[in-house]
Amino acid sequence: MKFLNNIMAKIAGKILKKKLGITEDKMGDKKPWYKSKTILTAAVVVLISVYEMVDLQLGPVIGFNLPDIPVWVFTLLGALGIYTRKIATKKID
Repeated sequence: MKFLNNIMAKIAGKILKKKLGITEDKMGDKKPWYKSKTILTAAVVVLISVYEMVDLQLGPVIGFNLPDIPVWVFTLLGALGIYTRKIATKKID
């Protein structure tokens, strides 16, 4: 049954690709990872997450609290990551 579902999904995907005029872009040259906006956005998200973990874990123990980062910052960074991946023109080396 799973095999049949996979075949039907591939056929449906090909039909939709043709009807909607979707084409796959071939990425050109490669670039170093540190020049990737997507990688840099992901690194910022990781750093902010570590900041939040330190604030939650060590803040009460040491006796100070770091300022909170609003949730909308994570939403904005997630959207930025998706956008930068969409507009990418080069592969990451």
